[in-house]
Amino acid sequence: MLLSAKATLLQGAEHGTLVDEGGIYYRYDPKLGYLGTDRATFLVEMGSFKVKVVYHFQMISGGLDEKDGPGSYDDKKNCPNGIHWKISLNPDDPNAPIYSFEMPSQLTSAYAGLANVNLDFADLPGGAVGQTFGTNITLDDNASGHGWFVDPTPGDNSEYLPTSNPNEWQARAGTAAYGKMDMLSVLLHEYGHALGIEHSTNAHNFMATTLTPGVRRLP
Repeated sequence: MLLSAKATLLQGAEHGTLVDEGGIYYRYDPKLGYLGTDRATFLVEMGSFKVKVVYHFQMISGGLDEKDGPGSYDDKKNCPNGIHWKISLNPDDPNAPIYSFEMPSQLTSAYAGLANVNLDFADLPGGAVGQTFGTNITLDDNASGHGWFVDPTPGDNSEYLPTSNPNEWQARAGTAAYGKMDMLSVLLHEYGHALGIEHSTNAHNFMATTLTPGVRRLP
């Protein structure tokens, strides 16, 4: 099941204009000669979930370095922190956790909170490495004898080699992921169940019924 997102502009920019580029993205055009900060707020809805997204802009003189070219998203001199997002699950609670991420694979903790998931470990029967009942997820304590690979850098897939499927990777020999069960893949699969997503008949989909040690699958 694929969920499409709907974005609604809640508050436009004060010192510029947001131009809808055919429903694909918005372009920010500052007022002529304006230098400084600005912001715009959107409501993003996906299924039953709603997230308020605040975009911050900073207009500077001189533009990008020539080596970067126009439209670069990676000018480290002007934006040393790069593209950075934060999600707070409860804006009315000052103690609510804020999840920061640069890659979708870093959103597993946020997904768990959005679905009010409870996560624990136990000795699961048979060859099961994870199971979900409602929003209660249980992972096998030793990944059914294979051992877990807990990726300290889940955004780069550096321990894996690409395959013909763009969302599936195979662990490199000699890495910590080789021969181990990828906890990121299993968590994404179980979070999918907690969000109401059924098993996929595609054996290479992250919601497939089985996962082989050393394989990583992402949505």
